[in-house]
Amino acid sequence: MPAQQHQLDLLVVGLARSGTTLLTNLLTNPNERRICLAEPRLNTRRAYRPEKQTYFRDLGFPDPITTATIPEHLFAQNRAGIKEVRAKHITAAIKRYDPNRILLVTRDARAALTSYYEKDQRNDSPRKSFPAKLFLRTAPVLLRLLDQEHRRLTVIRYEDFVTNPDARDNLAATLDWPLDGALDRFKSLSRGNETTKHDNTISAKSVNRPAPTDPKVLNTLTPVLNKLAKYQSTFNYPHAWDPRATT
Repeated sequence: MPAQQHQLDLLVVGLARSGTTLLTNLLTNPNERRICLAEPRLNTRRAYRPEKQTYFRDLGFPDPITTATIPEHLFAQNRAGIKEVRAKHITAAIKRYDPNRILLVTRDARAALTSYYEKDQRNDSPRKSFPAKLFLRTAPVLLRLLDQEHRRLTVIRYEDFVTNPDARDNLAATLDWPLDGALDRFKSLSRGNETTKHDNTISAKSVNRPAPTDPKVLNTLTPVLNKLAKYQSTFNYPHAWDPRATT
């Protein structure tokens, strides 16, 4: 792969369903030429789905929309960022685009796992098996960033971000990047449920999520949660299901 001279202003990372898309939308304001892309996976050559192409067009990206053409428009902005939640794409983005700052979004894995499971079940064709590797491969990468990237790493807890306006203000100041983007882009990212649930606002409706009670769901998610014990303890989240709530 040819060397790139571009450097990202910001890379947003976290487990799937940890609030990274919410942050990405808030960071993105095309009118001010500040764009943070949701999972562009620039290290691949795979074609984008039609709905993902619509997402890019809505942000002003010209056709043809491919992983080869996206960087030219992205790095012409005043601020350029991306977010990735898959281990290999996180690692590739750091290696290829050497971000000035990395934002690590944490969320209680109990809530993230439950949210992912519920999202999948809303699909017309749910997965035959839960994609545990999506979480189990990413968690060690996040812990490694916490250990190795002190200079450029900022950590924000999803639970604090959605419940505390001061946490949001402090984050914007730390990043020197306003959080004034539109939340309605959830629709073009196939996240219409989030738009409906949160009414296009930053809300705490997904905090204190009830723990699963269905034995099938618990049998599916508990082995994954057990393997995420180091992630949970590092970021001060409980290891076991709480019958009252997850955060």
